[in-house]
Amino acid sequence: MRIRQSGKDDVGGSLHGGDELLMLMEGFLATMARNTGAIAGAVKIPSPDGTELQMICSFGLPPDASITESAVDHGCGVCGRSMREGEIATAAASSCRRNTDCNFFGENCKEVVAIPLDYRGKPLGIFNLFFDSPHGKINLSSFRSFGEILGIALENSRISRENRRHSMLTERQWMANEIHDSLAQTMIFARTRMSLLRKALASGNSELALKFASEVEEAIGCGQKNVRDLITQFRCQMDPDGLVQALTKLVDGFTEKTGVALEYDNHVAHLVMPVEHEMQVFNIVR
Repeated sequence: MRIRQSGKDDVGGSLHGGDELLMLMEGFLATMARNTGAIAGAVKIPSPDGTELQMICSFGLPPDASITESAVDHGCGVCGRSMREGEIATAAASSCRRNTDCNFFGENCKEVVAIPLDYRGKPLGIFNLFFDSPHGKINLSSFRSFGEILGIALENSRISRENRRHSMLTERQWMANEIHDSLAQTMIFARTRMSLLRKALASGNSELALKFASEVEEAIGCGQKNVRDLITQFRCQMDPDGLVQALTKLVDGFTEKTGVALEYDNHVAHLVMPVEHEMQVFNIVR
């Protein structure tokens, strides 16, 4: 089985904070490019499984370079070095060109700069600037400041996303507990009535036996309704890490159970949707 996940720079909801953060980052990229003389820029963050750096927004990339840069190996070239070392790294564009299947700007790009994005020492990704001539001495302070701003924005959006997801899952778990408690009480009531029903039958009291049988039947009907509600509302339980991880595990489980190789190709790995929509997508795929 081959799993390949890639982000696209035209996905409006590809960031945890949605369209507003995407527009903010694209604006920052354009500003940084103008101030430094770069011809293009891109922001990449680690994929959920940590094996790739996925581009979440870009500025000025040619179409073929945009496709190539949409998902690169986590340790690839100047980007991987910047992530590993947490430092600004530079490389000739020719080194990146050798790692791709396209001409990578052709001869228009001469140098690539990778700036790490982090928040309080936690690596969050990198952003690239592409230059049409050797950039010379790098202004580390301006690049670092820009990286810190993007890092704060990414971390805040991640925390906001996790808080929303946690609140939603907590609420759903609470609802599930309520239904479970109600069902358990119904079953206890039915069990006690069954005990009384047996005693009534043993004593030959048909009138009392019919009364207890009716109560048991009513309890079973109530319990059945609760079970249907529980199935309807909670049959789509997903991995708490979200839709991407849930689909990945679904593919793995399918292959293990059936022995059939299934290719999972996700082009919007960071698409943000409400939890209800994620669960609907998960159920449709399943």
